[in-house]
Amino acid sequence: MSANPKFTFDTEFHAGGERRTAEAERRQKRTLTVEEIESLKAAAQAEGETGAAARNAEALERAVSALTIAVRAATGQIQAEIEGVQAEAATIALAAARRLAPVAIAALPHGDVRPPCAKPCTRPSASRAWCCAPARTSPH
Repeated sequence: MSANPKFTFDTEFHAGGERRTAEAERRQKRTLTVEEIESLKAAAQAEGETGAAARNAEALERAVSALTIAVRAATGQIQAEIEGVQAEAATIALAAARRLAPVAIAALPHGDVRPPCAKPCTRPSASRAWCCAPARTSPH
């Protein structure tokens, strides 16, 4: 047995003719021309390309953000390694200076080493050479 379609009261009959309701218009299948189909196709394709471009831009932005984070992390690690190498170099330089300083001081004659000027300059216009001249000529 076949099912009978329900009567939906979609058509209104008036003296001026019959008129279909908006609900009836929505349910009725439309026949499109080739030009309308091509126009809908082009609009859908343009919308799809716009969406794809937006997704590509978002993906690119996420990739750049991830690279930025990675570069910052690498920079921090490199800076820590640089500081470690500098500290190690300073330790080595101090150890070398401690070993070389006694030998260098023993090799220098005492006459070449001058003590600093013990007398403070009291005259504002006096040059340092004039104030310290007696200290350089005095015996040690």
